[in-house]
Amino acid sequence: MFVLPPEHSREQLSARPSTVMVVANQEQNYQNHHQIGKHFRQSGNPLGAQAEYRQAIREVERLRSQLRIEQRADFLADKQAIYEEMVELCLALEQPAQALTYVEMIKSRTLHDLLTLQANGWTDAESSADHPWLATLQHLRQARDQLVGGWQEQNLGGVRGNARDQFRQPVVQRAIADFEKRITTLWHNWRARTTNYLPKTAVPMPTEAVQACLGADAAMVEYFVIQGKLVAFVITATRIHVKRLPATLAQVNQLLDFLRLNLKTVAHRAVEQTDHLIQNATRLLKKLYDCLFAPLRDLLAPYHQLIIVPHGPLHQLPFHALYDGQTYLVEHYLISYLPRASLLPLGKQARPGASLGEVTTAAMFGYSAGGRLPYAVQEAQQVAMMAGGEAFLEEAATRASLHKVAEHCRLLHVATHGNFRVDNPLFSGLALADGWLTTLDTFELRLRASLVTLSACQSGCHLVAGGDELLGLIRAFLAAGAATVVAGLWAVEDQSTARLMTYFYRKLAAGATKGEALHYAQLSLLKGIDQADAPDAARYRHPYFWAPFFLVGDAGLL
Repeated sequence: MFVLPPEHSREQLSARPSTVMVVANQEQNYQNHHQIGKHFRQSGNPLGAQAEYRQAIREVERLRSQLRIEQRADFLADKQAIYEEMVELCLALEQPAQALTYVEMIKSRTLHDLLTLQANGWTDAESSADHPWLATLQHLRQARDQLVGGWQEQNLGGVRGNARDQFRQPVVQRAIADFEKRITTLWHNWRARTTNYLPKTAVPMPTEAVQACLGADAAMVEYFVIQGKLVAFVITATRIHVKRLPATLAQVNQLLDFLRLNLKTVAHRAVEQTDHLIQNATRLLKKLYDCLFAPLRDLLAPYHQLIIVPHGPLHQLPFHALYDGQTYLVEHYLISYLPRASLLPLGKQARPGASLGEVTTAAMFGYSAGGRLPYAVQEAQQVAMMAGGEAFLEEAATRASLHKVAEHCRLLHVATHGNFRVDNPLFSGLALADGWLTTLDTFELRLRASLVTLSACQSGCHLVAGGDELLGLIRAFLAAGAATVVAGLWAVEDQSTARLMTYFYRKLAAGATKGEALHYAQLSLLKGIDQADAPDAARYRHPYFWAPFFLVGDAGLL
């Protein structure tokens, strides 16, 4: 049976009775204000409703501020309706800037809290009281990793095993799941105990701070869902426009499901079937374009750089692959992504100790996962040559090596097999020679990297939790200190990925920005610019090959 370290009893992990009473009173307060606001709105008093909603949100924010950071991730899950109704009311009163402020208050707040502390030079403070917790965590993780390693050797390494081993597989899987549950609980409790509080009153970042970071050639599009209906905010340096979109979230979700099916089919079909699959994909991407982008086309026509801030299921959509009937968006715009608009000014702040003079190392990890991904090793070698970094290949590509060099890397590249765990994103990870580098492991890194590239399957997938928190590897790498993460949305093909990454780093080496380099790489594969693509040029036109990777964070220079 799993037992917490003796220094920390269950009673110590629970809230004090007095705190519970205060929280209960405050919860009643925000619910009362919410109901009164609804009454005012229904009776034709929008200003009175707005005042009550504002007070309700203040109570929610006060409650949230009393929680430690790791307890906040899912706190807003059952409170989103208040924010949605406030956004709707602000829009009805023609207050787009205020509406956007409340949109930001319901998106990736915990990630923003972590990055704010990081920008102020904060790090976890480990004390002697933490040692029993850490020892128990280490023991559980080692036991879990041993089980995972043995199970994968049988199931992923091509060894069938005997009948007795096959009979034991469900038992092993249940044991792994049990360890993961224990680890998750203990890790969250430990993080909640050691992570500092933020100031008691939440101060939303003014929209002017976001606009000040947008150049004359750049625009941001932030999507938001209000009771199943879609709204888009177009933010430029001088204006905020709001567009209510014609499609519902249910309609977009259905198109996304069909698109996923098309993408999944490509890898298993013959080359001669590619044209049919491209036609099917472009029809779906055209419908998604009509739903999400066509109403914004005139507003965005003057701009060349777009920052997309999705919401909910839209985080899994490659906006750069939307199709207008003749061309893809990537052919017109440099596109990058953010989980929330307020991360733009935060990302512009200098990170402590992140100057070029102190962080100059580049490290490239290439692991073929038992020979199944031969191009991953070639990719890491080529990238290391172009970037002037050190290559850790095959048996040298270990978690231990990555932990050792990560803090000193300005550029970190990992080419390997990836896996997204929708059942428990903490154990999503990247396969390395000595085991999986999981989301949990990544949170423990101390990065000062300008760019982390995760050249692996599903490395950019998330589970969207309450408050639009994105649980997965990207969030972990950003929280660990990476300024930019390039990752993939689906299971990628080994050879085409290696080519795309070669184009990406070739352009970076020539002095391009991170956004320009990825844009160039995608177009190179899409259009068959390089002679090396000639035999596969027609096949590579399918978005499955050129569109999986996207850039989150700062799209500027390395």
